[in-house]
Formats: sequence, structure tokens, C-alpha cells
Amino acid sequence: MAAGATASAAWRELWQALLVKFVDGRVTVADPTNGVCGCSKQSANFTDAWKAKVIADTADHYLKPEVPNGPVQGSGTHHTKPSRPKLTIRGVAN
Repeated sequence: MAAGATASAAWRELWQALLVKFVDGRVTVADPTNGVCGCSKQSANFTDAWKAKVIADTADHYLKPEVPNGPVQGSGTHHTKPSRPKLTIRGVAN
């Protein structure tokens, strides 16, 4: 049981460190000039080779879908699928 508890604590510590450092696809770095958290966020730098591999691996999965008549007027969205209240989705509300 002690080994399991030690392993769980180590994995939890790793998860927390990764979550804080890489949240929202940005990297947290030390910044002593920031009086709030002592940190700043930087965008990750991706090489052209990495970008080409993502494109090759995902094909057109992340392409913006074509909408025959453009965005739905007044909706602020770029698709024609109607929205619905969250509380009507099974599992969100009991």
C-alpha cells in the first residue's frame, strides 16, 4: 500500500506541474517583474517540420468547414447547426 501511495503522489505531482506549465497550449515561465504570479505565458514555438507532420497526420480534420451561404446571420457562428440549452442535454441536468 505504501508503494501505491508513493506512486499516486508522484503521478499527481507530475500532473499538477504539467497542467500549470502547459495550460491552454502556452508555456508558463518565470517572470519576476510580474507582481501577481511571478510568471508569464509564452506561445510554444513549432518548427515547420512539426507543422507539416501535424497536417500530414490529421489531413483535413481541423479545416474550417465550408458553409454554403456563409455564416448564419446574427448568430455569431459559422455553422447552421442550431444551438440548444445546456439543460436539455442528457447527463448535464438530472
